Amino acid sequence: MSFSSQIRKILAQKGLSQAVFANSIGITRGRLNNYIMGRSEPDYELLKKIARSLNVSTDYLLEMTPDAPAAAENRRDLGCELTLRETCPEGREDSSESSSNWVPVYRASSSKVAPASSSSPVVWMHLPDIDNYSLPTRRSYGLYVTDNSMAPGLLPGDLVLMRPMISYLFLSASDQKAIYSVRLSEEDEVGLCLRHCVLTGNMLSLVADNPCFGAAAFDMEHTSFVPIVGRVVRMIRSYEDLNRYFVG
Repeated sequence: MSFSSQIRKILAQKGLSQAVFANSIGITRGRLNNYIMGRSEPDYELLKKIARSLNVSTDYLLEMTPDAPAAAENRRDLGCELTLRETCPEGREDSSESSSNWVPVYRASSSKVAPASSSSPVVWMHLPDIDNYSLPTRRSYGLYVTDNSMAPGLLPGDLVLMRPMISYLFLSASDQKAIYSVRLSEEDEVGLCLRHCVLTGNMLSLVADNPCFGAAAFDMEHTSFVPIVGRVVRMIRSYEDLNRYFVG
């Protein structure tokens, strides 16, 4: 498999369009298409940039290794022997013990969600060190990324661990590159949408990295619910063990 075939395969696996990825690395779609069609190849500096954006090694792009070491490192980052269950472990929902390490994992969404699906986890996941990411009044949870609204930072198939938030007022001094789970409607009990958040006066803006997904804004003086629910604190890239639970 050549570089052209390899990059075509990776873009397809991550659900990234040529236009979105080309824009993310600062080249034209036509130039990227030349690489994909095998008409030309990038220089070494651009090759490194492509590898970083796709979270793989340059050796993997050039098919010099059988898999992607960078992705493997990200899988280890989340505490990597994860235990999954399709049903809630006994006592988890009613327990107030902060030592419970079972967290629900939901399917992320880029639009308003139906009330019936907004509070239904797809799978439960056990994390050894979850206490470091929980608040006394709310528990951490996971979101499985299903679209490229936050590409290239987050890609389809990624798993993110959310730390619950209580107030949106901290945003005035926060890092605007941070990614938050947000509610686009009051019916969304969890915060299934992933966005950057910017507070200007009373206006709270929810912004996607992919312009195709647009933005949303709330006047917090006239909004009956708090849009921000949590902040991404850990990410695992394309965690294969979860794939079977999120098919369809």
